[in-house]
Amino acid sequence: MKLAYLLLAFLLVLTSCASQTVSTQMFYASKQCREQRASVKLFNNKEDLNKVSGLANAFGASDQKLDLFSNFDFEKYLAVVVAAGRQRNNGYDIVLTSSQSKLKGKTVVLPVEFVMPAQGVRYNQLATTPCMVIGVEKADYSKIKAGKLELNLK
Repeated sequence: MKLAYLLLAFLLVLTSCASQTVSTQMFYASKQCREQRASVKLFNNKEDLNKVSGLANAFGASDQKLDLFSNFDFEKYLAVVVAAGRQRNNGYDIVLTSSQSKLKGKTVVLPVEFVMPAQGVRYNQLATTPCMVIGVEKADYSKIKAGKLELNLK
C-alpha cells in the first residue's frame, strides 16, 4: 500500500513539472506590415488591431476601415502581433510552428520561428517587414516571449 502511495506521489510530481500549454492560433500573416522594428505587441480590441501600422494598408484600405479581425474572439484570446522588423529581402519570414504555446510559470512562449534567407538562393531585393497576428488563449500572464523578443505585461 505504501508503494502505491509513493508511486502516486511520484506521478503527481512528474505531471506538475511537465510543461503546460495554451491554445494558439494564427489569424494573419504578411511580409509587408510596415513595422520597422522587431517587436511583440498586445492589442485588446479589433479597432486598435486594425490600426496596426500597415495591416489595413497592406490590403489597399487607405482609410483603414477594412475589418481584418471581425472574427477574432477577444473574450477568449489575446491578440499578439509579432514583427520581425525591416528586412532587406523577401527571404525573411515568421512561421507559427505549433497550435500550442508553452507556459513557463506566468510566461507564455509563442511557438514562432524567425526564418532567415536560405544560403545560395536568390531573393528579390525588396525590403520586407514580416509580421504575424497570433491569438493566445487568455490567462494571467506576466510576459510573452517570441524567440528573443519579450513583452512584459505587468
